[in-house]
Amino acid sequence: MLNYFAFGLSIESEFELAANPHATGHSPDVTIHAGRVANSQGKTSSQEETVNIRHVGKFHISQGREIVVEADLAANMELIRVLLSGRMLGYLLRQRGWLPLHASAIRMGGSAVLFLAAAGAGKSTTAAAFYRHGYSVLSDDISPVRVENGRVLLSPGVARLRLCPDAAEVFRSIEPTPKFVFDKHNFRLRDPHHLHPLPVTRIYVLEDGSPTRVEAFTPLDAVRVVGKECFIMLHRAGHEVLSAHLRDCVAVLERTHVRRLIRPRDLDRLGHLVRVVERDLAAPSSI
Repeated sequence: MLNYFAFGLSIESEFELAANPHATGHSPDVTIHAGRVANSQGKTSSQEETVNIRHVGKFHISQGREIVVEADLAANMELIRVLLSGRMLGYLLRQRGWLPLHASAIRMGGSAVLFLAAAGAGKSTTAAAFYRHGYSVLSDDISPVRVENGRVLLSPGVARLRLCPDAAEVFRSIEPTPKFVFDKHNFRLRDPHHLHPLPVTRIYVLEDGSPTRVEAFTPLDAVRVVGKECFIMLHRAGHEVLSAHLRDCVAVLERTHVRRLIRPRDLDRLGHLVRVVERDLAAPSSI
């Protein structure tokens, strides 16, 4: 078994993960291991979830403490590791009371700034641009948040980035020899791992367009977009899960600003994007 640490959790796993290696002498918070997974057509509950991915395998996530993996014989094991490090941990974090946003996060001052969007929209590339300008990366792709004592907090993940080949070529100065895993280049960053939750000051939703600018969301649009870009299979979720999901989304949105970050898909314009966000955060309306 391998020992890791991510999202404030000590993880013991039979599978290699994209997480921080961790030596532990106590019982892990989470275990990941191979085993049999029963077929399930039922709705997802707050503490039980079964995911069946064709030609890959079945995953059973339970109690926010265990992930059981039954891989297909011809499954690509690199894809299994990517899923365990990302999507499946996202489902597990939801069982532990977090709202796992499909977002990358950076640290600006003592707070977290999130970039939220669908897969392939440039979340990691945006975070890499801020890293190149001296900001720390707190998490890539999964950004679990929740409200504690009236504040929205982020549980930091792993100091790494998964970049598509075109973006990886631009950012090779981050790490000269990234490891190619399944479909993207993995960059292990030199940032120290952040152990404790940080307050969230802004959530930016990435959208295509020009010129680069920040625009406000209506409250209804913010709930719709943020509620969709989470690690939850809405079509499989039971009533209890859907109710909790909506409640958590509203609670987060009541306590932080959500903005559209409209920008062209132009790697040469990323420096300008960083400056636009810096100016927006320095404006008097910032939390």
